Amino acid sequence: MADPIDLAACIDSLNCGVSPQKLWDSWGARSVKTRSSQRVFDVGDPADDAYLLLDGLLAVTTAGDKPQVLLILRSPVLWGDIELVAGDELRATALRSVGEARMLCFDADDLLQAREQLSFLRWHEQDLAKRLARILANGSIGVRTLEQRVAAVLDALELGAHEIDPTQLALMTGASIKAVQRTLRQLEEFGRKSAPLRQPTTMVYGM
Repeated sequence: MADPIDLAACIDSLNCGVSPQKLWDSWGARSVKTRSSQRVFDVGDPADDAYLLLDGLLAVTTAGDKPQVLLILRSPVLWGDIELVAGDELRATALRSVGEARMLCFDADDLLQAREQLSFLRWHEQDLAKRLARILANGSIGVRTLEQRVAAVLDALELGAHEIDPTQLALMTGASIKAVQRTLRQLEEFGRKSAPLRQPTTMVYGM
């Protein structure tokens, strides 16, 4: 297998059944291996990288001495790209490994280059929509930093909370329609955060 040259190639490899181990073995200097509970980034850090988790678990948390765990990420998953798409300069959440984890690291230019490929752009928009649905479904929207983050995603995808079908979102997440409607109303009240786009975006596929 040839060395992957970009993020889109890595995603295509995983989607085509290439094992994470084989992808890891073919990668180079930007591979990242963490120890248990190792910090990947903290709230307020520069938002300049995205991470493709190949194996292990990552915890998305709030800041502080007693951080609240918002999400547990299982491989394979892409994370850290939301701020890059939304044009945010700083991290809204923290990311730490739960145990040992292996990731591939990509910068903003890598993500922009990948999004120029239609197949990756479609996959990425769908993936962003699924992650947005997961954030809404687990109740993390009560954390203000997550509200800001979700609002930034809606801006980046050129969507408002009123444009998301509550019934479809409930089916995707398993949450009740009332809970989804309540959360979407909270988002509307919070307002959409204005953020510069790094490139034109399409509507979300599969939402």
